[in-house]
Amino acid sequence: MTIDKLDEILRNKYKTNIPDFRIGDTVRIVLKLKEKTKDKDKNKTQIIEGIIISHKHGKELGANITIRRILDGIGVEWTIPLYYPNIISFEIIKSPKVRKSKLYYIRNKSIRETKAAFKKEYQNRNKQIEHVENVPETKTENIEKEIVQQL
Repeated sequence: MTIDKLDEILRNKYKTNIPDFRIGDTVRIVLKLKEKTKDKDKNKTQIIEGIIISHKHGKELGANITIRRILDGIGVEWTIPLYYPNIISFEIIKSPKVRKSKLYYIRNKSIRETKAAFKKEYQNRNKQIEHVENVPETKTENIEKEIVQQL
């Protein structure tokens, strides 16, 4: 059995509904976890939301992503296998323009500095909104307004 056939067989058992994402995207991942207690096992869902700072091993079965978020002033990172069978949903929230393939420099930045690093995305979004609001009226609308004023 070749590695390609083995890869194909194993891939059928893993999640394949992962959307196309890039480094720097803010994502929300919902995981199904089992919690073991003394008396019984509990099923629990955990929501992980943060910025993807790295993606390793492409689209192989061993691929994983690192997600970072600051909670209560402390940076928290999760490394999640991309084809983990307990992933319930994978949603992209924001997708800014990023120039690097690994965003490890964000580890050394505060919350304000992290927002400043992604400031370009917010500026572009505001420009698009202003552009839509300042759309000139058509000639027919101007004519209709003049007619209404004359009456």
